[in-house]
Amino acid sequence: METNLPIYEIRDVPFYVDVDNNRLFQKGNEDNVLRFDDMEYCPTGYVARINPECMSQANHFSKQIVEEPIEHMVKLDPERMAKKYGTSVDKLPVSDGLLTYNKDNLVRRVMGELPRMMIYGHEFIIDLRLGLLRPVDDFRTMGIVIDELLMDASGSVYQCLYDFNMHTIAIPDMSITSIPKNIIPIEIPNDDTLDPFFCAKKYSELNGLSRQYPIGKAEVANAIDWEKTEMSQYFSRYPVRFNLEARIIPWERTGVMEVIKKNRDFQKKNMPRKRKGKGL
Repeated sequence: METNLPIYEIRDVPFYVDVDNNRLFQKGNEDNVLRFDDMEYCPTGYVARINPECMSQANHFSKQIVEEPIEHMVKLDPERMAKKYGTSVDKLPVSDGLLTYNKDNLVRRVMGELPRMMIYGHEFIIDLRLGLLRPVDDFRTMGIVIDELLMDASGSVYQCLYDFNMHTIAIPDMSITSIPKNIIPIEIPNDDTLDPFFCAKKYSELNGLSRQYPIGKAEVANAIDWEKTEMSQYFSRYPVRFNLEARIIPWERTGVMEVIKKNRDFQKKNMPRKRKGKGL
């Protein structure tokens, strides 16, 4: 998989570091995901319980279980962690446990501003209430319908084919024999990353804040005691963001290449053969 994500090796097995989605995923076997939320946090980083036979997250059925130390995300990818938390690298804490949500972003969200995300150079408004990713300055379409997105095999991110001319999900013709034009495969974060405030409001009263939303006055929004909402730790792990980006993924991960190969083989097999003869 071609990506500019950093590599972290566990027992000589390379994993991509994806701090935007709080996970590691194996190079060459991208569906094998180790989630930081499933690891045990400790002062020196995390402890991942791994099945060494397949280097996956261990479970009750694993014959072997080993504990592997993993560094803090602020050490694994400080540049992306700084962008994620709306700060600079030199202001990052020494450990993930000391990270706190960006209060300015959270206040903007409480006052009704929706998060945003770039998809292949075009900005989208993240509107989980309507279940849409709405393209900015394009009123031809509603955009991307989140309910129509499929999760990847690991269940950690959405994946789809994206028409970057129409700014919608693309459904290719199953008779295709080449990669379709104006379409790319992309990966989109899950709901907790897209809009953590909406998710928190959906499942919690946030100490009465849900009934007041949106709050129109900045002084009222700034005065909220987030500790009382009992969601400050959640927002520290899933900060409200206005700078998310969808990631382009290889065509080989979509199954489209298999359809193309099958159609090409069928086309070749059924191509009329030239008859041999002496000619005129």
